[in-house]
Amino acid sequence: MGKAFNNDIFGNTDITASINGLTISQEAINENKQEQQEDYKEKLKSMMSKIDLEQAKKEISEQKKKQEIDPQEELRRTQEELERLQKEQEQRETQEKSKEPVKDDTIYTKKTMIFKQEYLDIIDGLAELNDMQIKDVLNQLLEKSINMLDDKTKERALKTGKKAKPVKQDKSIF
Repeated sequence: MGKAFNNDIFGNTDITASINGLTISQEAINENKQEQQEDYKEKLKSMMSKIDLEQAKKEISEQKKKQEIDPQEELRRTQEELERLQKEQEQRETQEKSKEPVKDDTIYTKKTMIFKQEYLDIIDGLAELNDMQIKDVLNQLLEKSINMLDDKTKERALKTGKKAKPVKQDKSIF
């Protein structure tokens, strides 16, 4: 690249390109193209010497054999796929049927209570971590703790809790 840039202000005819105000001569462009072509030729020769033609032919023939599919084999594969899809569809349908609303005879009662602030913070944290509502977290915690009780204690508490509680009568002077 001996003649890379030419800053000729008179505009010779052999100048063909300009970069940032400097013009590049035609000789420099041709010289650069020749160098690139020689580099490509050297790279191509080195790549060709590394390639084993027999190995490449074997690989190509193996790929062609893999691409050639027996029609009977293809039919069998599609039938298996169809059966698999039908089974999945049946499973989805049975799951949808089982997801129908189940009548729950559970009665829910609203109570106002006072809890320790620490317990409330824990419950709020569990609700946020599990992306649940606070009432669901409380129900799960209560259910787990009640299940941990022994059977005798649970039965006694249930009997006592179901007893009719006396209703306070309004005492008035009049």
